[in-house]
Amino acid sequence: MPFSMRRVFARWALLIAVSAAAACSSTQLEYPLWNPYARDAIERVIVENGKRAPNYTGDARPYIVLDWDNTSIMNDCAGNLFVYQIDRLAYKLTPAEFSRVIRTGIPNLYRTFPAKHRNKAGAAVTPFQVFADVDAHYQKLAQLMKTMDAAEIKLTDVFQDFKAKMLFLYYALDDAFGADVSYKWAMYLFVNYTPDELRQFATESHIHNLDLPLRAVTFASPPEMKTRAGAVSAVHRQGVRIQLGILDLVRACERNGVDVFICTASLDEIVIAFASNPLFEYNIPRENVIGMRLQTRDGRYMAAYQQNYAFNYRKGKRDNVSELIAKSRGGRGPVIVGGDSDGDWEMLSGFGDTKTGLILNKYREGNGIAVGAFNAARAQRMKEPAPRYVLQGRNENTGEWAPRMEVLLLGDEDDEDNYKLIQLPKK
Repeated sequence: MPFSMRRVFARWALLIAVSAAAACSSTQLEYPLWNPYARDAIERVIVENGKRAPNYTGDARPYIVLDWDNTSIMNDCAGNLFVYQIDRLAYKLTPAEFSRVIRTGIPNLYRTFPAKHRNKAGAAVTPFQVFADVDAHYQKLAQLMKTMDAAEIKLTDVFQDFKAKMLFLYYALDDAFGADVSYKWAMYLFVNYTPDELRQFATESHIHNLDLPLRAVTFASPPEMKTRAGAVSAVHRQGVRIQLGILDLVRACERNGVDVFICTASLDEIVIAFASNPLFEYNIPRENVIGMRLQTRDGRYMAAYQQNYAFNYRKGKRDNVSELIAKSRGGRGPVIVGGDSDGDWEMLSGFGDTKTGLILNKYREGNGIAVGAFNAARAQRMKEPAPRYVLQGRNENTGEWAPRMEVLLLGDEDDEDNYKLIQLPKK
């Protein structure tokens, strides 16, 4: 068993023992790296709304909703799966299909990407140029796969440029056109997969990424290779880590008759492969995972988003929680919501029944999440007894939580002065 998986299993065993002790005590949350102020606030909500509360009813159980990537898990499962798919060239697309799919939903092929996504020579780049390069590379790679093994292919310039430019597109499309375009674009690369095939493939990726070190990795084009877009590079945050604080929260909710839901901007089966797989101990029922959905034909994914279903990001997250959960519970919203970014803000702030929003501190830029983090920090400093938002710190170098509201960013030394609190909204 790989080292990091042994370490994870050892931590799980510790948490299981701790949870057993918690079940026999008055304390609900036992994970030692909670921010104490956040722990007390979350614990209070569980106790006041759980099965020992006088107004508790099993017919419409209280519930909490948690974001997945960077909240319930350290780093991004879908982003790491994106790279895992590239490394294995695990596409179920002919070259002609690949050419169509990568252009599906792109509103303007000739709009230059934002300035931070220029090529290495400093020239502006368009989707048209990058698509032309990855198109040609995919055709070449399809031929190489007939005569070369995977290890040999990875050493070729054509693969190196393909990988760099696919990851470049992953970020550049988001900055140019927003999540409604970029998230769908990444999901469409699973066209011709069945949901079962995707779930199995995602499970392999999750196990692989649990064993990778947490670090930022740069993928770059071969500098001498002549292409339409020129040489580019992109930085990827590799590795994922199970969040024992979230496991602690899930188990406390289970003991107190509070249901747990996941609401994610990733394709649903990618997260079901982690959150609902007994191997990883989250034990979230698959029907409690609300994620992005693609249309299918003959049981296989199409390059089309599910009709009559909200795009599960920002306002769409709130709308899907209202439609799929609250409507069946007398219109009541979640008592706790957890998130880390502006993509979660409408869900964090949009329900009158929510007592406390748990914000995982990623030192995020943005408007809503920064306001929430600011209010959480102020509440903690004022020692408010029932804060609307609380902030949970983390050490991004280890993937563990930190018993404070500040975050130690990836690559920073573990020194008191390096822990960061919030970024205020830009004017």
